Amino acid sequence: MGCAHEWLPGGCMHDQTITFIVAGGDAPSLLPLTLNHPKVLVPFGGVFRILDFVLSNVINSQLRNVYLLTQDKEQQVQSYIGEGWPQLSREFRWDRGEDLKCLAPAAGKQYRGSADAVFQNLEVMVKSRAENVLIVTGDLVYQMDYSRLIRQHVDTQADVTIVGDAVYIFKRQALITALRKFVGDGKDHTFETHIVPSLVRAGHANTEPFSGYWRTINTVDDYHAANMDFLSDRPGFDPYTGSPAVRALSGPKLLQHSRWAVGSRVALGARLVSCKVSHSTISGGVRVENGCEIENSVVLSGCNIGTGSRVRNAILTENVVVPPRTDIGFDLDGDRQKYLITPEGIVVVSPEGDRQQYVQRRCARVATKAHLAVSR
Repeated sequence: MGCAHEWLPGGCMHDQTITFIVAGGDAPSLLPLTLNHPKVLVPFGGVFRILDFVLSNVINSQLRNVYLLTQDKEQQVQSYIGEGWPQLSREFRWDRGEDLKCLAPAAGKQYRGSADAVFQNLEVMVKSRAENVLIVTGDLVYQMDYSRLIRQHVDTQADVTIVGDAVYIFKRQALITALRKFVGDGKDHTFETHIVPSLVRAGHANTEPFSGYWRTINTVDDYHAANMDFLSDRPGFDPYTGSPAVRALSGPKLLQHSRWAVGSRVALGARLVSCKVSHSTISGGVRVENGCEIENSVVLSGCNIGTGSRVRNAILTENVVVPPRTDIGFDLDGDRQKYLITPEGIVVVSPEGDRQQYVQRRCARVATKAHLAVSR
């Protein structure tokens, strides 16, 4: 029986490439969005999670030896993959050894960076027949055909092909050698410090440009801006109905066309009652009551916005209850007494319990930095 995947020298693409998706960071810069979710599972665009984009890129590129390197709230990631497996099971052939696995650190250990995460799973590569290793981070929003890049990587015979700062394709043996040299000796925990620069200096690196939409979700402002981008044509691809598909493992990516919403994405299951929603993203399970106005905002699932309230330039995290006739985003000085205000002036509203946890974690982070500064 022939191979259904693209051929590379020496075998099928799925045989010749291992894929690692780095999905482990706790992302304090995204608080309070990451209080209850790992970064890669933060809701996005009304129906997606951030991880859906990179994972869809991998699946659409016909890559089938896939490992998610998880750490922060790793049980959530495992559950998400398990619950979404009915969508993915038809893509993988068990008889060919294809699989999608979550790999957390061994008991008592933690991943100290992306390179360390791969190094701690070195045995996967040592035992593999693959010639190439694709390493991508799971917290970016973009669309890319990795199979084309892998073909170019093979053609150039480079030890590493670099796309931006979040997509690397290595020759398997070159990567094993570099990991043992730099991570094994404790010199490095990321790819950017020594591993990739050493291959560049040796003339064994290839750089591929990427001109498509590329959004790193590092801060709350990044998150808001990316959600707003997908209300326009700026990304150049449509994750909702376009091809190749962006899979939403959390469930059907169904939107509704509401008479009360203009230039917005409103998930099926949200209820809008005689209100005005413009240039906003509304997740399922949201209720917007009579006379409300929502503009340039992201409203996550479970929120209830009371009668006559106005919300502008805001993010409402999950399960926020906005009392009737509340204004958010119209008086930043007043809002600052109750809510988080980002550097770009986005108002972030979360339930009271989440706000308290956020303040505690932020204070702990500041105290840790102060302690490290004194120690030096």
